[in-house]
Amino acid sequence: MTAWNAGYGEKGRKLAEKVLKADPSNYYAYGFLAVWNVEVERRGGGFGSWVMGASLDKARSNYQAAIRLAPDDVGIHWQYARALAALLRVQSRQGGLTTG
Repeated sequence: MTAWNAGYGEKGRKLAEKVLKADPSNYYAYGFLAVWNVEVERRGGGFGSWVMGASLDKARSNYQAAIRLAPDDVGIHWQYARALAALLRVQSRQGGLTTG
């Protein structure tokens, strides 16, 4: 809750979006946004994602943009996979998997 109240999630997203406006080829910013969307879903569920404007579709889109620009960057693949694995763990504990 501390991070939510401090607005870190929104600040991080806005910073990455600002970076992309200045440098549309910044694959790290796309990678960050991919993970950001997954993490919002994991931590906030459907309601948190709705409030923050996050989705797994946006995560996939940002990941695809990142790997188009840097297909061999292991960090991009690793961080996205780590975030998805953490989400899967939460969803399986809750008794169901969601997509979307």
